[in-house]
Amino acid sequence: MSDFCFENNYPMVRIFVVKEKVSVPVWVIIDTGSPYTIIPNNILNKLGLGNGDIITKITIHGVIRKKECAVEASAYLLEIRIGEKSLEKMLVVGYDFDPRLGLLGHNALVNFQLFVDWREKRIELREVSSKIISNI
Repeated sequence: MSDFCFENNYPMVRIFVVKEKVSVPVWVIIDTGSPYTIIPNNILNKLGLGNGDIITKITIHGVIRKKECAVEASAYLLEIRIGEKSLEKMLVVGYDFDPRLGLLGHNALVNFQLFVDWREKRIELREVSSKIISNI
């Protein structure tokens, strides 16, 4: 797969979110603590999503300015492209914590091996082979 660099001390990668033939690029922070891939609504709007595309609502829990918060966000089934890898029917949550950036969460990261070199500020994502067997 590809190597990716840090941006402002965050491990980031550029992905594409796809609905049918429309593909929109978005920078996402690799977030191993997030169960979901979260994309800003303004970017998802470029795909022409409507209320009929919402498959469920997800409650997002987090801490903003040291105050606990929980908000409901719309969730969609979309294609995500990371490098040459295409992930179909991925749960993507629309939320506006930053209009420029999203989060690449666990639901997408399970398809990769993640290598992070914090000293060199380099990230590598490798496709997981179906032949890999866990020793855990």
